[in-house]
Amino acid sequence: MNIYTEPTNYRIAKPHELLNYVHPVGTIGPGETIPGYVSESYLPLPSDSNVLSSAWNLTYSLEQAPVRSQAIALLSVLQRILAARPSIQADPTYIPKLYSELAEDGSLLFEWILPNFRIGFTIEHEPKESGWFLVSNQELGSILASGYTSDNNPYSMVSWLVSFLVYFS
Repeated sequence: MNIYTEPTNYRIAKPHELLNYVHPVGTIGPGETIPGYVSESYLPLPSDSNVLSSAWNLTYSLEQAPVRSQAIALLSVLQRILAARPSIQADPTYIPKLYSELAEDGSLLFEWILPNFRIGFTIEHEPKESGWFLVSNQELGSILASGYTSDNNPYSMVSWLVSFLVYFS
């Protein structure tokens, strides 16, 4: 069998460029409903449905390598978790877009701001100083929770925060 190749002008797209076209459906882990293996598949969604698009755009515009790499890691985990939620797959407008802001010192803030609570992540130049927070009003029990992202399993911590977000959105 002969294999023919020819050069093209195409390039492999960066992950943030694909976000307007595909979302990972999810990962199946041990002990879940269907135990076993990692399954990465894709489900096309409309380009205006991406709750993380502004955060990805801001992240890829950064020049500071430590902040950028931490943000990419966090947004990748967020994307996997959000895309695995059936309620979000069925209606991508189920939760609001993630607000993103670049501070004067070059650190990042990613935050969901809702009437009764806020969930956010701060990405600092020093990874040990990056953190997460959840703050709610009295209606949801006046929750004040925070921590350093380096102290936790990022997938478990983000999954817990996204579960709160989805339940109370």
